[in-house]
Amino acid sequence: MTKGQGSTEYLVILAVVLAIALIIVGILGQFTSFGMDAKKKESDTYWKSTYPLQILEHRKAMQYGGTMQMKIKNVALSPITIPAWGIVFDNITNGIGPATDTTIDPGETKTIIVYPNTAYGFQNCEEGQWYEHYVKIYYKIDGIKKVIKGKKPIVGICSWTW
Repeated sequence: MTKGQGSTEYLVILAVVLAIALIIVGILGQFTSFGMDAKKKESDTYWKSTYPLQILEHRKAMQYGGTMQMKIKNVALSPITIPAWGIVFDNITNGIGPATDTTIDPGETKTIIVYPNTAYGFQNCEEGQWYEHYVKIYYKIDGIKKVIKGKKPIVGICSWTW
């Protein structure tokens, strides 16, 4: 064995170890994405089956400071009114909306905007970043005030715009 041979073998072994480490990190990163994809599908299924209001779609936009657009459907037989600021994310810390009372007739779907609550340190999202919010929807049906407290969060990927 010559003097330079030991250091060359050391560098080759180091390169192989680094390559394996990078492959493992890449694989684990994909599993995290798969996990969030599954969580999103589970969340979407849950929110499309809630009664009397269903969240059919939701999108969070970086361009609008993390403002979220939600498509909400009334599946009850009576009109439902969501009062101003009647949709709350994470116990008000991350978002509130709509800005005015919104009435949704039976079978109707409306798009509602939920605004970031900057007073509580709302964090804007970055494009491609996953978001997850627990939702409460306060509403009034047949003169009775009620609330839907989501058992599962809404989950999605932040985009540049809606």
